[in-house]
Amino acid sequence: MIKIILYFSIIFTIFTHANDSISKDNYIDKSPLFHIDKVEMSTEESYFVRGVALLLIFSASIFLSSNIRKMKHWKRVNARVTGHKWKRSGTDGVMLASEVFTFIVNGKEVEAIAGWRSSIPIKLNKNVEIYYNPEDITDIMTNTIFRIYILPSSVLLSGLFILYTQL
Repeated sequence: MIKIILYFSIIFTIFTHANDSISKDNYIDKSPLFHIDKVEMSTEESYFVRGVALLLIFSASIFLSSNIRKMKHWKRVNARVTGHKWKRSGTDGVMLASEVFTFIVNGKEVEAIAGWRSSIPIKLNKNVEIYYNPEDITDIMTNTIFRIYILPSSVLLSGLFILYTQL
């Protein structure tokens, strides 16, 4: 997955640079879907912004592929939210919660705390599907579309958009 995304970004970069002389300016300025105002940047600033975009693309690719790998190799089980561990975040003081899940593995009841924190946690006593690591059953991942797909995909698309606007 990572290779595909990296190859796509390299091909995209080469293609757009190869076609810089072919009315790129006209296409962006006359696009009916959106308008991008050009900002004049120095070469160093442009490289920095491109570097940030590539960092976003790379980190989102790793996060997404890690989630998919866990879904393939970890065991799936139904669990119940039995509690929340609340913690105050950084300097802004927002309270974030990690869900505490209870589930059965090989006839034994297991309690595990999710590594992800949210200001709006899953409701108590709700049954949800989770994935657990067979080598360490307290290492879990919740099966929510946002956490698995939407967050990394939005970071990936943000990086691609930033890269596109810099070419």
